[in-house]
Amino acid sequence: MLSLAAASLGAASVYAYDNDPQALTATKSNTVRNSLTDRIEIKKIDDDVSLPVDILMANILLNPLLSLSDRFTLMVRPGGLIVLSGILSNQLDRCLQVYSSWVAFNEPMFKDEWVLMSGICNLSK
Repeated sequence: MLSLAAASLGAASVYAYDNDPQALTATKSNTVRNSLTDRIEIKKIDDDVSLPVDILMANILLNPLLSLSDRFTLMVRPGGLIVLSGILSNQLDRCLQVYSSWVAFNEPMFKDEWVLMSGICNLSK
């Protein structure tokens, strides 16, 4: 859904990555249904990534966010934006601990028990 929203809001090109075959199928179907196939490229997360991107958005749970942290931070160009959600409030510190050496985060946003983090990738690995 993030890829559809990004393309609908004007992103010139969008890469939709997932590791769940059902999610990839649903994204492809929704991309066709919304006439966005020319702007959204759908791939399995294990595929080679020949990017960098200006913005990376991920709405997944903490463990996948942590295991993908190296890959995610390499996918974003220096000075690019990273947006992470799917994090519970009590998991914020752990996520910050893993990502903060690569990302200068803004103040987190809270809704109920969920947190959204966003910041600029500085790639000081």
